[in-house]
Amino acid sequence: NSEELDKLYEELEKLMNSLDQDKLLEKLNQMQEQGEQQTNELDRTLELMKKFALELQKENLVEDLKELAAEQKALSEKEQATGEEQEQINKEFENIEKNLDDIKKKEDQLDQDSKTTEDIKKEAEDLSEEMKETKESLDQGKNEKKSKEQQKQHAKDREEMANQMQSSMSSSAAEENAENIEDLKQILENLVSLSHSQES
Repeated sequence: NSEELDKLYEELEKLMNSLDQDKLLEKLNQMQEQGEQQTNELDRTLELMKKFALELQKENLVEDLKELAAEQKALSEKEQATGEEQEQINKEFENIEKNLDDIKKKEDQLDQDSKTTEDIKKEAEDLSEEMKETKESLDQGKNEKKSKEQQKQHAKDREEMANQMQSSMSSSAAEENAENIEDLKQILENLVSLSHSQES
């Protein structure tokens, strides 16, 4: 049932956040090389880890898009917005574009459908160009009313991107096997215990 699945995701997220993901994947790879677990089982664990880490990355991207949309909207409502302020938002959006590239690569590596990410990437590229034009208009003091309208549209476009990503995540999460998630939760709990015992 979806409520149980959501609860498992929440528990997994807490566990993932309590571990350094890069170190965890490195440890699992080491275990695989040393033959401490059956190869098939470890391959499956690594695959589940990567899938769940990707879901978390997408969740963070959705939040970043929403936050940036709010910043852009606030700037559009400011009496005297400057090109410098728009440039700051443009730089933050560049980081989102890099994140989208990374997500697309990981989806391809995991043989996941990356069409939604690809579509959002194209929209992001177009939006990035429009944002640069808005910044130039503000620098030159051109048509302030038009710049404000453009900024409002930029904010709206980002919200739509966030919604697209969220929708694609909901459908993929619904297809995930709850038993696999439960298995991964158990593995992570064991690794958390192991890391704590090594620290003490």
